[in-house]
Amino acid sequence: MNEENLSFIRELVSDGTIRGPVLELGAGYGGLTSRPAIPPAMGYRSTDIAGAVDYVANFESRAGFEAIAERFRAILILNVLEHTFEPIRVLDNALSLLVPGGAIVTSTPVIWPIHNY
Repeated sequence: MNEENLSFIRELVSDGTIRGPVLELGAGYGGLTSRPAIPPAMGYRSTDIAGAVDYVANFESRAGFEAIAERFRAILILNVLEHTFEPIRVLDNALSLLVPGGAIVTSTPVIWPIHNY
């Protein structure tokens, strides 16, 4: 997650593409998240494989999924997929938490191999 991503998320909130509730993957690393761009009334939730998040869950293995009782109108996956071994599985598992008509927003740098796992 970086400032450019945050600016993009603000634009998507402003134009109505992102509607709440919102789930952000990879928010437990201690850096910048999308929380400042999401109005509190929308409902922002965070998840990661560890850290101070709303849901500790692994989107590759589905470990911790039983704790995620909500479904979301927007799921944000920003600068996360390049840290995973199975990005398609992460996306499929994110889709399983999306309400019909919802949106998944992804962003990833062009970098390989996996880094900072």
